[in-house]
Amino acid sequence: MASKSDGNESPANSPVRSIDPRKLMYFGLIVQLGSLGKAAKALGISQPALSISMDRLEEELKTSLLVRTPTGVEPTAMGESLVRYARQIFECVSAVESAVFGTGVASKEILSFGCLPTLAGSVIPQAIGRWRQTHPEWELQVTERPQNELLWGLLRREYDFAVGVVDRDNQAYGLRQRVLFRERLYVAARPDHPLSKKETVTIRDLTHYPWVSPTTGWRNTALEHILEPAGLSLYHKVTVCSSITLLKSLVAESNNLALLPAHAVKEEMASNKLTLLPLSQENLERSIAVFIREGATPDRPSLALLNLIREQGRTRYIQESGNDG
Repeated sequence: MASKSDGNESPANSPVRSIDPRKLMYFGLIVQLGSLGKAAKALGISQPALSISMDRLEEELKTSLLVRTPTGVEPTAMGESLVRYARQIFECVSAVESAVFGTGVASKEILSFGCLPTLAGSVIPQAIGRWRQTHPEWELQVTERPQNELLWGLLRREYDFAVGVVDRDNQAYGLRQRVLFRERLYVAARPDHPLSKKETVTIRDLTHYPWVSPTTGWRNTALEHILEPAGLSLYHKVTVCSSITLLKSLVAESNNLALLPAHAVKEEMASNKLTLLPLSQENLERSIAVFIREGATPDRPSLALLNLIREQGRTRYIQESGNDG
């Protein structure tokens, strides 16, 4: 018999720790949707059952993963570090399903991608219009989603690629990103907004009015990236909106403000429903990137469409920069 006098346990005698991968998948879906109720509905189980499952996962891991808030749930610091593993499980399961059940679309002439709603107004449709001239035989499936849903969908192999904002915080585990173009954000308001009468608007001026923000799914929004360095915060809670149409209507019908690229409000500006405020701020640019799964290689039709999206986005940026003087 082996001696135990050295205090070391052999692997065979070590206590076995077992983590149910389904619970990790459930946890990942909760973080993605931001709500136990929404995740339970998507999974087809009751919310109490899902809550019990998360309690057991936290017991197994001996750490807290989720924080309940008035608007839903958010991951703890440890929870955020585990999200990438949940995504990897999703990806592995999807790959197995594709191999076993033939759910992949490699043999079909179908191209599927996702993009941010703010890009769906001009950059994406104009690129698609040009792409269609040389690829009329391909079926094209385009989905508008917030950033986090785009990346999760990409990991689940729902899309061939996704076009969104550069992930500066490296939350897109298992994905590669490449910058396509840069775009400038502007503060949109109704033409008779009190701030529209000022010759120059400061960041502090913006804090006194309510805001509508496109949902990203991540904690940091473009607005927070501007306010935090200046040590400022808003006096009003932000209205988060997944619909760009509804967002622009809220701005046009109230004192709400929103950060949007100029191409997203072109029609509203032409019809005098919205205007862009003269904000004296320099860090209002962001990079738009394509996201692709690790190990994946875009086919020629995908590359052709991405090149057109990049060209269209860069053309827009040059035009707007020229208009700015």
